[in-house]
Amino acid sequence: MQNVTSPSVERISIGTLASAAFVEVCERLILTQSLLADPHHQSRKQGSAVARLLSDGLRAVAQHLDSLRRPIFGAEPGDPARALAGLGVASAGLRQVQAHLGYLGSRWPLGTTDLFVRKLVAEGMPLPVPTLCPVDLPEANTGEIGAELRERLLAAGLWTAAPPLEALVLVVPTVDLLDPLTWAALLFPLADAVVRRQGLASRLRGPSHLDEDAVRRLCVAGVAARIVGESTFAARASKALVARLGGGAAGANLGLLAHASARYALALETGGRASLTDYFQGRLHEQRALGSVWGRQDREDADPEAMPEGSVLDDFVAAGLPAPELPTAEDVEHLVALLADGRPINALPPKLPADFGARLDDGADADRFYSVLAHAGERPCSLATILAGGWHYKMRHSLSLCAALMGGERAWRDALDPYAAHVHERSALLQQSIEGAYVQQVFTRWKDQ
Repeated sequence: MQNVTSPSVERISIGTLASAAFVEVCERLILTQSLLADPHHQSRKQGSAVARLLSDGLRAVAQHLDSLRRPIFGAEPGDPARALAGLGVASAGLRQVQAHLGYLGSRWPLGTTDLFVRKLVAEGMPLPVPTLCPVDLPEANTGEIGAELRERLLAAGLWTAAPPLEALVLVVPTVDLLDPLTWAALLFPLADAVVRRQGLASRLRGPSHLDEDAVRRLCVAGVAARIVGESTFAARASKALVARLGGGAAGANLGLLAHASARYALALETGGRASLTDYFQGRLHEQRALGSVWGRQDREDADPEAMPEGSVLDDFVAAGLPAPELPTAEDVEHLVALLADGRPINALPPKLPADFGARLDDGADADRFYSVLAHAGERPCSLATILAGGWHYKMRHSLSLCAALMGGERAWRDALDPYAAHVHERSALLQQSIEGAYVQQVFTRWKDQ
């Protein structure tokens, strides 16, 4: 039977979508393998037995990915639609393995993840510091645990008072603990909790044709995007790209978050697109188009409400939150170069005044000399800057490296192991960057007091 491609499929860059989705699935396979390789599992009979069982499951996922890499990255690519369907099988299998990580009986340390929101607070963001709870479900509750529990109790006929805003408990999928680029996805449920607890939506005088829930969702998207810029959308969209393939939930309000993030997007070419937001929006749009072609109803269509440019929402959010400290295009180029050289990006070079040399030469006394040197210190990077540098490094280096390794004639392990080393180095450098910048900020704050 002849395979006929739908005209709507031909109009989208389906090959690019398949390669982008392969990279995301492959990285999650690598991170899950790292969790299973933890030596603590070998100290108990239960842990070692379950680790062997789950390793067999990951091996099946890896074998399936191996069969897809040449049709996607090879010199003569195969049918992209068939490749995407195959990635859906791999993604579904990976979700099943991740859902059984709890049987290992391990207590996963939060590590640098616990500093994520603390660093934002150190930068001046008026946010509560939540308690993070690692869970082994790949698509854990996307909201705040207390709010969801109260809703379920209320449905059962029981009422409980809301705890204070400072007592927020958010869940983070265990596999995300290893990749700082995914941590920005936490900011959406954090923004949702802030908007709910502080009643921000009820104080917003927005478009009258929207109901209260629609106004709240608009407000949440605006707050989430403003905290670190477009990295929030990139984190959620990359997870959605994989979740949709495997039949999982991709998270709601992606359309609103993309619209809110666009105003903070850095105008830097990314994978043939104008920005990170534009890149992931394009991939998700292509995925939705394929969903309709294959007879599937996409559960996470973009919200129908548009966020008007210069709307009252923008002014409202800006009044409550400072602008994110975004890097310049020149800063991003510098950060990407540092990561490519294997160095952390916790600080940017000093911005020296044009007459710095002359002022240094004229420093006749100690006070004047040291006042000039105050301009010579490194600038600790904001969280928005670190995440932007990390995401652009991934788009420029990780994607091309994965394509080069997977598209050759190497055996699977010879292709996967170098890419796994790259993913682990990238994650380690970003964790070091967040830790280093946080220490620098705290030191500077205490030094000035």
